[in-house]
Amino acid sequence: MTRFLHGINDEMRQKNRDRIFACGKQDLINVTQKYLVKKPYAATILGPDNPKFAMDGQFRQIKNVQMPAIGE
Repeated sequence: MTRFLHGINDEMRQKNRDRIFACGKQDLINVTQKYLVKKPYAATILGPDNPKFAMDGQFRQIKNVQMPAIGE
């Protein structure tokens, strides 16, 4: 179906997948700095409140708040 709709065959998909998995930490940092720093963004996670997130320390629960641009 992907080939029909987008002209992408299985070999092309696998090549792209391999390139994504070959990315390292510095590659992601470089792309973020080039394309995302000081750009507006939004992040939304929908679901019930989860007490694990509040205690975990890796997640912030923000409700109805305008988020700052990346890099600010």
